[in-house]
Amino acid sequence: MTAIPIILDTDLGDDIDDALALALALASPEIELRGVTTVFIDASKRAALTRHLLQLFGTSTRVVAGCSRPLLQPIQTGSVLGHQFQIEHDATWNDQTHAVDFLIESVMASDEKITLVPIGPLTNIALALAREPKLATRCDIVLMGGDLSCGCSEWNILCDPEAAQMVLNSGAKISLVGLDVTTQCKLNTNQIESLTRLTHSSTRWAQAYAQIIDLWQREASYDLTLHDPLALMSVFLPDVITWEERRLEIGLCGDNRGKTLTVDGDPNARVAVGVDAPRVVEMFIERVSQILSNSLVVKG
Repeated sequence: MTAIPIILDTDLGDDIDDALALALALASPEIELRGVTTVFIDASKRAALTRHLLQLFGTSTRVVAGCSRPLLQPIQTGSVLGHQFQIEHDATWNDQTHAVDFLIESVMASDEKITLVPIGPLTNIALALAREPKLATRCDIVLMGGDLSCGCSEWNILCDPEAAQMVLNSGAKISLVGLDVTTQCKLNTNQIESLTRLTHSSTRWAQAYAQIIDLWQREASYDLTLHDPLALMSVFLPDVITWEERRLEIGLCGDNRGKTLTVDGDPNARVAVGVDAPRVVEMFIERVSQILSNSLVVKG
């Protein structure tokens, strides 16, 4: 089977699931990681941390920093740049290419359709689509964002609602994996302990992930949930999710700001409405266990 080429767009550095999605990407032969772009507050610092983790895994996958601010609004969210930044890493960043340029050039130059996998705010993706409208027909987008069950604002959408609205109205083929589905994929105590034992191996990447998991366990007040890994897994294993076609809009004003709303009209997205959570968790543990135990060779 030919590997699916993807570019991962991430706000890695806050919650643990971005780092876990990166490990899953490297452990999954069904996908080819063509690059990683970073977004939201201090995107260059996020890029430096991402590059550090990739170097530990022994891959030369390119990392490019993108937008640090939302399109229009001032940043009004809570604390960011969290526990992952407490691990030791080279904080310098010298690549002068902007993520928006990298996304456009990579997609337009590719002979194959590339899947963009944004697992953070959608600022980079929105600007790339606005600058090069042809991008919409040259890529698929599988994003983690939104919450369709409780009428709440989800973090990735709330951080830049205007960008999310632009992406949904771009005409691109979009699959949305929301919080209402991802929260069904949680690791229990035994599964977390299993991963933790593997991170005590002698490999440098396992030691880095040991630090990340340890910091998360000491600071987080919530279960380890596979938000971003589920979105990534759905790229190469779409049948773990039940999908529906819907017309989505993003609330931009008042109490609806940042909310993902189902409205009347022609569908503009394929939306996750159910998930085989045990299968997702089992595959995630299997894949990440392989890479943390050094039984899987990472392809650069």
